[in-house]
Amino acid sequence: GARRKRWAQPGSRRGTECSDPTAARRTPFVTEADLDRVFLVAEYVLSENDPALELPESEQWMAAVHGKLRDHSNVLRRGIGETLILLSVYGRRLFDERLGGNVESRVSDLVRKLLSPLDMQRLLSFEADLPALAEAAPQAFLEAIEADLRGDEPSVLEVMKPVDSRIFGAGCSRTGILWALECLAWSPELLPRVVEILARLSCRTIDDDWVDTPRNTLLSLFRFWLPETAASVEQRMRTLDGLVERYPAIGWSVSLCMARTPRTSVVAFPNYRPQWRGDPSSAGRPIMLDEGRRFIRKSRDICLSWPMHDEKTLGDLVESLEELDDETRDAVCDLLDRWADEPQSDQAKESFRERIRRCTFTDGFRASTTAGRMRRAMAKIEPADLVVRHRWLFASLWPHYDLDDADSTSDQIADRIHAQRQGALRTIWRERGFNGLNGLCRYGNATHVVGCLMPEILSGTQEAVPFVRWCLDKMSESGAQRYEPCLESFLSRLDPGSLPTLTGEVGRTHGESGRFRLFVSMPYRIAWALLETECDTFREAYWEKVEFDAGTNSAEDVHEMVDGLLKADRPLVALKPASHNWDAVETSRLTKLLHALAGVTKRFDGSGIPGAFESLDRRFEVTVEEKAKLEFMFFRALRQSRYRVPNLARQMVSSPGLYAEAVIRAFPRRNRGDDPPELRIDDAEQRRDLAMVARDLLQWLYRIPGSDTRDAIDGEKLTAWLAEVRALCVRYGRAEAGDLSIGTLLSHAPHDDDGRWPCRPVCEALEWMSSGEVDRGFIIGTHNARGVVTRNPGEGGDQERAFAAKYCGWAQQIAYEYPHVGSILERIAEGYDHDSVRQDTNANLQHRFPNW
Repeated sequence: GARRKRWAQPGSRRGTECSDPTAARRTPFVTEADLDRVFLVAEYVLSENDPALELPESEQWMAAVHGKLRDHSNVLRRGIGETLILLSVYGRRLFDERLGGNVESRVSDLVRKLLSPLDMQRLLSFEADLPALAEAAPQAFLEAIEADLRGDEPSVLEVMKPVDSRIFGAGCSRTGILWALECLAWSPELLPRVVEILARLSCRTIDDDWVDTPRNTLLSLFRFWLPETAASVEQRMRTLDGLVERYPAIGWSVSLCMARTPRTSVVAFPNYRPQWRGDPSSAGRPIMLDEGRRFIRKSRDICLSWPMHDEKTLGDLVESLEELDDETRDAVCDLLDRWADEPQSDQAKESFRERIRRCTFTDGFRASTTAGRMRRAMAKIEPADLVVRHRWLFASLWPHYDLDDADSTSDQIADRIHAQRQGALRTIWRERGFNGLNGLCRYGNATHVVGCLMPEILSGTQEAVPFVRWCLDKMSESGAQRYEPCLESFLSRLDPGSLPTLTGEVGRTHGESGRFRLFVSMPYRIAWALLETECDTFREAYWEKVEFDAGTNSAEDVHEMVDGLLKADRPLVALKPASHNWDAVETSRLTKLLHALAGVTKRFDGSGIPGAFESLDRRFEVTVEEKAKLEFMFFRALRQSRYRVPNLARQMVSSPGLYAEAVIRAFPRRNRGDDPPELRIDDAEQRRDLAMVARDLLQWLYRIPGSDTRDAIDGEKLTAWLAEVRALCVRYGRAEAGDLSIGTLLSHAPHDDDGRWPCRPVCEALEWMSSGEVDRGFIIGTHNARGVVTRNPGEGGDQERAFAAKYCGWAQQIAYEYPHVGSILERIAEGYDHDSVRQDTNANLQHRFPNW
């Protein structure tokens, strides 16, 4: 109860009873009216929806910017949630006997009311509060989830969807409900119900980068060496039996994971723990070895006695053989033999053989006795269909190959694969013809291998013509994605002298479109030679369609590619062969290509561009001004690269007019005047893009004007540069923006020889200007120069206090000589002092609410 307050009367040394008449109504105990007010406030605060949900999902992380914030803070909501937990856990002991009510029941009623009906709006609004609500009223929480799952369109399943994993994504909306279920799973009595819910939620596939998934939570509850529940091994085994019976697919996955004994160290992430309930008080630590072995044995018995074994479940066991003991391996081989003796489809046999080939014939597994049994089983389940039997060889460039000799070199393995592919393709061609080739190309991802081997099987141009026509027909029917690599590889292996004849034969049956496809697919040097006899329209169409790889090409070939592709207005395609060796590209072609790429910068990520500028910077036939202009065009692609923008940086700090122009491009005019015609851009989109690049450039620029090659600053040159820039900015209505940019630039000043910062020339410039906007830009630039901040949980504001002490020390050193600069440094120190207090407050809140 509350202590009775005493009021000190004037002249008395000890307190006496207050004569205030309202004090007579105060009682030393919590009354039923007090509890009513607590529950009223709790319902009012917690029932508030999250206004951020009104925004599109991609903008919800910017809720504070849009003003979409709750009326009550998250700290208040967390405090109320913990209060409900305390009332539920200790309310009967504290209040029920005296007040005659049931506080725990009232908490359950409140949680039931808050979660009814359980729709998406409530789930997303309560996402951070669900663990506290679950711990406060476990039965009411589970009833709400179970009732929702019995509906036609459960909202809980809608939350279990893949989420955006980017830095500024919407966040993981399923974390709250999973943490709530983890909290309840510590109770042995609630474990079966929690497992039932998690099994329902695991039926939906979630493919993202977040660890919080229903399947991972479910596995953590049955982890044999560190189960995240207080249930005994017998209780967990009975729960697993129920899971297997009601949800066979999920039960199989869990049992198989628990049956494995990892060969290497594994890491387990801890689950959410209740804050006040004592269920996990002695749980969550590594269990006894005997208990772990019993659970492993139970899981393996479930897997071996599975009543519906097929190629999938047996394949899962085969993939786990290396993590099973010898006795279980033999049992798996027995199951495999029994399955192989029964009639199976060719598709099932092929799928199973491929899983055996991929998973068992590793270097550490080949010498085991089980490997021999696996080979005999593969021989028994060999598909009868010729194409199905051999298409694994053409499924990928490097198929999984079973070698009895583990010491074989990569060249020996390649020779064996080539010989086996060649023999299989000869047999398929002889017995099945084009139907067999179609089966290989349709299901494989290495169709170019078929094209490479077919010239060795066919003899002469007369047999090559039908194959080419077949490829062209298939490309017309089902697209060029699968059959075009096959045709390209085939043409690259043919005798170049036969291609003109082949082109004429194809033209008679497939017309100009067939001839054109043939030109695009044949080796480019041969195609260029044949193009000499074609019309201009045909040649233009060729350059508009052809693609080139970034392989090793001669300078003449690269020049031919760049010229033809630039003429066809395809600079992105020309970038691929040119980027393989920029030094091989002639200077005029290189600058022409860069100018063309500057017009399509929105359609590519800038890869390869830094290499182009490194090559260009070594060429003296291009002026520094031209290099700086090109660097500005590709500033976003270069600023984070090793090359950066050296010519542009030198031009900016040596030419006040160029710096002022960047300010003019980046910021709008503040007065009513108009910019001169040479500075106007009518296209709004181009003007906006140029403004963004110019703003990024001004924030990135780090070199101080007046610096020499050794970064020594000439104070007179710096002052003259600043005066001219400021005058230009005033003339064009950008005085404030210019001063702000100048302040940001000067924040990159170096230290003096005695360690004082900023250096003397910059101090003199700041003292001379004494501009509020320059000071503000200097402070902003100084804070931004700190970079990314990492902080340990509960660390507080120690980092900020260290920064405040550093800037305060510098201020004291220069305050007498440069009082204005000293005041700027004092303001920076004060800002860090405020930040340190805020971080201390956050650390205290994290200590008070560790799970939020």
